[in-house]
Amino acid sequence: MLPYAHFLKDCEFLEKLLRHVGFVRLNNISVNDAFTWISPEPIMLATSVIFYVLFKKITAPNPEAIEGDNRTEIERKDDEIKTRKKYLMFIVGVGRYGVLITLCLAAVLRPSVVGGLYFLVFLAVATWWACYKQLRRGFAILMCCILPFVFGHMCALYTYQFQWPQELLPQNSTWARYFGLTPLRVSSCDNATSEDPRTFTFVDTEWASYINPFALYWLFYILALESKALLQPDAHLRTDSDESDPREDTPVCIFIFFFCLPLFHVVEGIT
Repeated sequence: MLPYAHFLKDCEFLEKLLRHVGFVRLNNISVNDAFTWISPEPIMLATSVIFYVLFKKITAPNPEAIEGDNRTEIERKDDEIKTRKKYLMFIVGVGRYGVLITLCLAAVLRPSVVGGLYFLVFLAVATWWACYKQLRRGFAILMCCILPFVFGHMCALYTYQFQWPQELLPQNSTWARYFGLTPLRVSSCDNATSEDPRTFTFVDTEWASYINPFALYWLFYILALESKALLQPDAHLRTDSDESDPREDTPVCIFIFFFCLPLFHVVEGIT
């Protein structure tokens, strides 16, 4: 009896196409490679179920606390609104620092054309803030404009890890270097080597190339959260008790002192 998928020959068009969408033969490969191909879906399913149950329990109302609360429904809603505004102001205040730090980090890890855009935005926003200007709705709109570039950058970097894009744009080609496309794993179909194309071979490169995808993902996440928070009507409302808290027009020198200098010393120590 013929083995399953016997018609798939290594490095033929159909085998490449199926391998690019995640369908591979699992015969005659190592346990580690088989686990690498099979594990993502079960792990993602289990993680999603665990977090769903966990968050559902955390957000579920406590009946005993509601019964023992003598406040009226209006008072409870007012307290919930105040708490929501307090957390919103905290997220907005801290998020601005996070956006600036991540923009700078994503720009310098792998210099590229898109990274240059991130760095120009970082310099422009930091200069605007240093002039004691406020980062409010205009800043949120700017972040919304950057989001498609970050998303496209993430998709391009992810797609470049497959065999066909690496064959079309070699690692040392001009366009690959322009856009900071670095292969983190390669699949070889060279007849001179006995390496199986289904084997995951990770490239021995500098640490910045491996951190760059995580920086881009974090940048996309924090841009989406911060822009959404800033565009809400309550994001610009402050009470008298908030005067001592960091404000949206806090000079950027505080940002430089507390965040950039420690980051500079860490990078200096690594290098």
